[in-house]
Amino acid sequence: MATTYKKYGNLDDPIGEDLDRAWYGMDSRKHPANLEQGIASFIKNGRLDKQTYKPRKGVKRMSKGIKIAEPPLVLPFTLPSAIQVDSLSMAGTIATVTTAVVHGYLVDQKVEIAGATDSAYDGTWTIIATPTTTTFTVDISATPANEATTPATSTRRLVIKNTYADGVFASTVFKDDSDDNEYIVLATGSKAFFVDPDNADNPTEIAYSGSESIDANDEVSLIQCLNKVIMLRGGSKTALQFNGDLGADTFDPVSTSAITSDPLNNIPGTVATTNGSPIVTGTNTFFREELFIGQRIQINGEYHFVAGITSDVDLTTESNLASTGATETLYKNIDRFSMIPMPNSSHGTFYQNRLILPRVATSDTEFIMSDILDITTYDAGLNQFKLLSGTADSLVGFAPYQEDRMVVLMKKSLHLMNNLSGSLSDVTAFEITRTVGCEARKTIVVIGNRIMFLSRSGVYSLEDGFEHKLRGNSEPLSKAIDDQIQTINWASASDSTSIFYNNRYYIAVPVGTSTVNNRVFVYSFLNEQWESTDIYPSSVEIADFHVAEYAGEPRLFTVGFTGQLSLMEELENDEYGTLGDTLTSSSEIIGQLKTRAYTMSDSGVKRFQRANIDTELADGDIIATTAITVEPTSTTLVQTDTNTTGSTVNRLIRPSLKTKRGYSVQLQLDTTGRPDIKSATVEGSMAFRERQSFE
Repeated sequence: MATTYKKYGNLDDPIGEDLDRAWYGMDSRKHPANLEQGIASFIKNGRLDKQTYKPRKGVKRMSKGIKIAEPPLVLPFTLPSAIQVDSLSMAGTIATVTTAVVHGYLVDQKVEIAGATDSAYDGTWTIIATPTTTTFTVDISATPANEATTPATSTRRLVIKNTYADGVFASTVFKDDSDDNEYIVLATGSKAFFVDPDNADNPTEIAYSGSESIDANDEVSLIQCLNKVIMLRGGSKTALQFNGDLGADTFDPVSTSAITSDPLNNIPGTVATTNGSPIVTGTNTFFREELFIGQRIQINGEYHFVAGITSDVDLTTESNLASTGATETLYKNIDRFSMIPMPNSSHGTFYQNRLILPRVATSDTEFIMSDILDITTYDAGLNQFKLLSGTADSLVGFAPYQEDRMVVLMKKSLHLMNNLSGSLSDVTAFEITRTVGCEARKTIVVIGNRIMFLSRSGVYSLEDGFEHKLRGNSEPLSKAIDDQIQTINWASASDSTSIFYNNRYYIAVPVGTSTVNNRVFVYSFLNEQWESTDIYPSSVEIADFHVAEYAGEPRLFTVGFTGQLSLMEELENDEYGTLGDTLTSSSEIIGQLKTRAYTMSDSGVKRFQRANIDTELADGDIIATTAITVEPTSTTLVQTDTNTTGSTVNRLIRPSLKTKRGYSVQLQLDTTGRPDIKSATVEGSMAFRERQSFE
């Protein structure tokens, strides 16, 4: 006998479910139906602490006290008209201008004065003060002979340029040993701002000496070395040096004079020697900091070469000494024809008490190291090194790495340097790979035993392997977000930047047609997953990341080209504003969690019944639920939930999906505010049963 079932009724259809109990990361590359539990297909502006989705905290604007020399013109604007001047008067070189009507001028704006009785008043001047609504003052270079009381005019000058000349060209964090404060340093065209995050509205301005400046085409970077800040300005300009005194010092050119001084420099302390022995014993000496193996030294008139250094008070020479002394002075010999002053460069790193610089003026593959504790002196013979000379490769950056090793990252290859504590004649170089290179210097970050950086293929990680040998993964760490990596504007990717903060790796990149960094990808080391794609208001610029102390804790900051300094992960909204304006605007943080595709482990078409979303909402938080089905394909906003109770509530959101059929369904949860999303479940049944016969 054969029994035929045409269709199950609604009451006979077994209800199945598919769910995510928690969230661990996102994978936007894989098909949503192939993702594991806990992995979302996309997350925007989210964090997954405790395996719960919650929108990131917002940006706090910190740069109200920073004004660069030529602020950008903000549209819309009104072309100025001339204002009648009633009187002009002088006090020293300061002219006070009284207008017939309210002038509306601001400090640092430029005005043109014309038609004064004394023509010395005529010209274009910068406003230095606005005592009243009808007076302003300017500094006039040539003192007029008389007051001018006959009619004149003043016109505010708008300077419109094809290119924006001034801005923040480099930044760094400076730790001041004298007061133990940390400052974020912003280098503009004519001066540097030292910003104490705890007093950000009152930055200290440090001038560049003489006519020194930064131009738009200069390759600029800042490095703290000891208690100094070195400003590198590219291959055609001498570096500037700030010596650490915020009350007195300026940025002055580093000496470029030839090194012709006494070839012998004594090191601290005294040494004892014995005739017929190569052993030198020190008292109050610092052999490991002051000397290196192979260096020439002099003791009691004898010249020897250092053969070994076992501590700050113990060394051996390559041959026995011929004299005995108990309290002798040890001299290190620097009389080498190859000694040169600091070469011009665009970037570098301070490591092992030495400044390491690329020789950008001579080679794309060459770098040089300073003497120990002397960043102004370089041995072009012993401490200069070339990698892959004569190839099409070029040096991008350095990554100091454990003990005395350093990774040199080039455009098309990676190399490991050993024994950097001595002269480069003792250095051994190993090629790690030629299949991967570094695209952006500021994305190089050392995290424990890892080195992270952006390559043309994505974000890569170098790690310690067997016998402490560095190894690179065959696949990029960014494999899970490769579809987003492919949207990077590689023509501008060299300005990408990254940092490690709070167990996360942040990397800011330009995507689409943008020439500035407009996306931040966040990788969680706790979950070992990519966590979010962050999108900020366009006025929140991310040219650099920095970690500096704020309110007693290390905090994450960003610096923008137009002088924007922002504290990240701080507020409920994102703050922003026009440069130099005390007013601040804010925008809500719009987040998104798009789940994997729920199939209930079945390849057939399902009739989806409902979703269950476990949430916690503060007052005013909103979650909009959209259902996305495949076969048939549809996208439908099914429910919007808003908390209007005035307090924080736990709420099980249960949007109906009864009209939705398909092979799979995704839930797209768009958030306003900062609600928690703890888990999601989808319920459904097989939509149809095929005719079946049983014999």
